[in-house]
Amino acid sequence: MKRTLVGKLGITFVAFIIVSISVLSFTFIAKAKQNSPYVLTNQMVPLVSLAHMVGEANAQQQLNLSIGLQLRHQQELQTLLREMYTPHSPSYHHFLSPQQFVDEFGPTVEQQQQVIDYLQQQGLSITHISSNHLLIDASATVAQAEATFKVSINNYKLGANQFYANANPPSIPGPLVSIITSIGGLDNSVHMHPLYHLQPKYSNKPHAGPGGGYTPTDLNGAYDATPLLQSGVQGNNQTVAVFELDGYQSSDVTQYFQTF
Repeated sequence: MKRTLVGKLGITFVAFIIVSISVLSFTFIAKAKQNSPYVLTNQMVPLVSLAHMVGEANAQQQLNLSIGLQLRHQQELQTLLREMYTPHSPSYHHFLSPQQFVDEFGPTVEQQQQVIDYLQQQGLSITHISSNHLLIDASATVAQAEATFKVSINNYKLGANQFYANANPPSIPGPLVSIITSIGGLDNSVHMHPLYHLQPKYSNKPHAGPGGGYTPTDLNGAYDATPLLQSGVQGNNQTVAVFELDGYQSSDVTQYFQTF
């Protein structure tokens, strides 16, 4: 009887050890998976596959990076946007203020700080943080960017176009997967060019604006606003938002206002 009891206790103890080891193994695997780097596969440069590699980029070349952060409560945001433009909805045209948007859908201060801490630990310098917390701008050398995001940055040539770009998609630490959505500035494959020299179809007259740019008269003609002005509509007390896909120089705006 005693021997049977000891045997059962022994089996129970062995089973307990096996279960404990299994739990610890699963925990270790889950933790290792969580901490493993995550590859941002959508951050490849299409032109790289078509271009000829000239050589490695200068390791000391300075890059201006822009780290995009995830929105919170994205499903709720989609629902709210739909209701804002649905007549008879209680939320119809009840728009959020910038601060309300930040509070409800922007990354938290803690999430933002996680990214800042990581970038600074890698030697990057934070240059600007957007007011909605969705973009963190940082400066880094090519060598720092390569080490931080596990990429190789090379110089390429495609026809007359010479550019630098990452040869592989960037990686971010596992704990930041739910926070970071994009890494901008690892390439300059797309070159922006001013189009102020193009003549509008509605007029063959040269522009009198700064640097040959558009005057208010040019713009009124382009957008067919002249009849509104002639009828007395001046747009007083109206607010206009200008959406920028890239940066701009505030000195250009100041010069335009001074000129006109």
